[in-house]
Amino acid sequence: MQDILPMQIEVRELDPQECRRLRFGGGDVGLGELMRIGWLTKRTKVLGPGWRTAIWLQGCTLGCKGCWNEEMWPTEGGETMGVDEVLQFVINGSETEGVTFLGGEPLQQEDSLLELLLLIRRETEKSVMIYTGYVMEELNETQRACLSLADIVVTGRYIESLRDLGLVWRGSSNQKVTFVTGRYNSAEMVECRQVEIHVSKDGSIVIYGFPDGGDNEWIPIHLNDDGS
Repeated sequence: MQDILPMQIEVRELDPQECRRLRFGGGDVGLGELMRIGWLTKRTKVLGPGWRTAIWLQGCTLGCKGCWNEEMWPTEGGETMGVDEVLQFVINGSETEGVTFLGGEPLQQEDSLLELLLLIRRETEKSVMIYTGYVMEELNETQRACLSLADIVVTGRYIESLRDLGLVWRGSSNQKVTFVTGRYNSAEMVECRQVEIHVSKDGSIVIYGFPDGGDNEWIPIHLNDDGS
């Protein structure tokens, strides 16, 4: 696959009414769409500024070599949830300042994602961050509308040969961070490697962020009942 260069086209913030006309033809926002969700977490601090709810959308056809989330490539995986259920999960994250969407490829569920984003904007004060492997030149109108409702967008394929563990919020140096609104700016980005380990009550472990392939050598797959 040919390397994709960082996008050069500015993401334009659209008025929510403009997005609503695109999605619903001028009607009200509904709750009828279904989403395929690969994973949810209530709180993380490595996927954007501040404490954030994170939602991984299931399904991706981009197939980036070395992707950390290959289990989220199949469209038939994950769990089917209604937009209203996902919205409630976001609202319940009272201790987080925002929500981050990643995957998988969020923009391959653009219709339901746009519906959800409109509701988040209407019902909450949460900030929105979206990861996508696409660049702007590849997007259709609905996908562009999704990005216009975000505060921060990270675009571009993950390219294994350009992997850089010293970057914040990105896995490879070609990927670009765009601040769509004035809510955040580049001062939020302190370049460093970020890895976060969540340990469940049953001792199982989930790793968030941008780990190295060798991390599995020192992070146990499962802890004993006493946490050892």
